[in-house]
Amino acid sequence: MIFSFEKYRRFLTVGVVGAIGAVTQAVLLVILVELLNLHPVVGNTISAELVILLNFTLNNCWTFKSHTGKSLWVRLATFNIVVLGSITVQALCIWVGTHFFNPELYLLYMIIGIGLGWVLNYYLYTRLVWFRERETSHRVHPAL
Repeated sequence: MIFSFEKYRRFLTVGVVGAIGAVTQAVLLVILVELLNLHPVVGNTISAELVILLNFTLNNCWTFKSHTGKSLWVRLATFNIVVLGSITVQALCIWVGTHFFNPELYLLYMIIGIGLGWVLNYYLYTRLVWFRERETSHRVHPAL
């Protein structure tokens, strides 16, 4: 069987957007923790919200550009709510890691949290944020 890029394009582009977001979030997290001395959970929450806006923009303009059913603001609000679950998972991973293991590994805990939330996020993106309403068939049945 030959791999079909087009069949998996959307899934792969969500992954690319997620990777760009993860790198951006990691850089922001290091800046917030190391330079501004914020707790890693607080720094992650701030960096994650900034990356939510970046990821939404990239997904909206690239991955799901043909999905225009809802207004931009409704999609942004829905996206933010959907990703809130992933941010919670990240915050829990960072909190558990920094409190019970090695606090210096907060970036590793963030990456683990991102990984745990990625598949769930894709599923919810396609079901709640950028979905296409199925066209109903309006077939006319012949009179009996």
